[in-house]
Amino acid sequence: MFKTALDAIGEAVLVTTPNLDAPGPVILYANPAFSRMTGYTPEEVIGHSPRFLQGPDTDRAVLDHVRERLSQGVAIQGETVNYRKDGSTYRVEWLITPMRNESGDLTHWIAVQRDITDLRQVEAALRDSEERFRQFSEASSDLVWMRNAETLQLEYVSPAFERLYESNRKFALADTHINTWLSFVHPEDRDRVMAGVRRARTGVSVTYQFRTADTSDGGSRWIESTAFPLPDAEGRVRRIGGIAKDISEQKANAARLEVMVAELQHRTRNLLAVVRSIAMQTMSRTGPTEAFTRQFSDRLSALSRVQGLLSRSEQVPITIRMLIQTELDALGADTVRDRAVLEGPSVRLRKAAVQTLALALHELATNACKYGALSSEAGQLSIRWQIHKTDAGQRRLVLDWVEEGIKGPSGEYGAVMRSGYGRELIERALPYALRALTSYDLGEKDLRCRINLPLS
Repeated sequence: MFKTALDAIGEAVLVTTPNLDAPGPVILYANPAFSRMTGYTPEEVIGHSPRFLQGPDTDRAVLDHVRERLSQGVAIQGETVNYRKDGSTYRVEWLITPMRNESGDLTHWIAVQRDITDLRQVEAALRDSEERFRQFSEASSDLVWMRNAETLQLEYVSPAFERLYESNRKFALADTHINTWLSFVHPEDRDRVMAGVRRARTGVSVTYQFRTADTSDGGSRWIESTAFPLPDAEGRVRRIGGIAKDISEQKANAARLEVMVAELQHRTRNLLAVVRSIAMQTMSRTGPTEAFTRQFSDRLSALSRVQGLLSRSEQVPITIRMLIQTELDALGADTVRDRAVLEGPSVRLRKAAVQTLALALHELATNACKYGALSSEAGQLSIRWQIHKTDAGQRRLVLDWVEEGIKGPSGEYGAVMRSGYGRELIERALPYALRALTSYDLGEKDLRCRINLPLS
């Protein structure tokens, strides 16, 4: 009956003699499971020492320990690498138990063996996977976290926690209650965060955004976290995992883009209104003639130039010198260079002021080139500007446009300068659009125009 029971056991069983002295225990019985595990038939192993199953690489210290324990007549367990009949190896977990008769004398040893090769390989693969996960999470700039789905206690956070929340992650892990972690979240966003975590507990992946509590610089960071369920083999959500990243820069970029789009829409509407006004004002003075085409085209070109400056203004701020030089260069550098003086400090202009001011300067420069100081060798143009601070502390730009050696107020030049579009821009558009103070004086041989406008 005892043999029948051993034959039915699914684990490999060997029964050996009790003696431990040389040549040591001898195998008396091997069950069918042993044969399936090793490839040896019972006839091939009975009468032999079980030592033949162990190779030359078996640790002698382990064997000596086993012998010592067996000499004490007590059970012992362990694991070793054994060899099959075909020479292949397998890892075996064993338990050797003494068998005694009614008198208490040792009669046999029973060794039960279990092949754990696959188990150890799985465990090794799992350790390797865990190590790769650790390396990945600790190298990632994003925060990797894991918490118990039932208690919501934090079980793991990667080093990125310290950068995102400006706190030691050991502190977060030491007190694993959810409220400890919520202390790092902005009070107004805590309900949203908890709603996301609770949804993940139900088996749903969810992404939510929130602000951190105030950081050391007095501000907050924006965090985007994705929480997802980690179910067990039965599909029950045992843990919640998550990946969180700092999206503060993305938020800032989105806000800047929104402002830029709004500014572009506003600027486009203004530009269309300006084009319409230019067209109507030019038509009222020239009618549908060739002069309209020429003047309207010149003014559109001035608009185009200033739009080019505005499009680069984030990288290259627009200064008053840049605006004046752009208009003078459009007239021809050789014509202007020797008879135009530009003098003044570097003054950055408000973008809102650039378009109207550029059109006024265009009209002044065009008239100077056609009729004024730049139309003859005798003429001289000087453009000087300075910063003036009012009693109220407001900074203002004061620009003086002076043409000398002109033909006087009579003739075509006088007619243009008395009632032209440029004068209307200076005396009406600049004060209305830019709150500028302007003066425009046409003398017998000179023209003096002053534009005084706020810089902020």
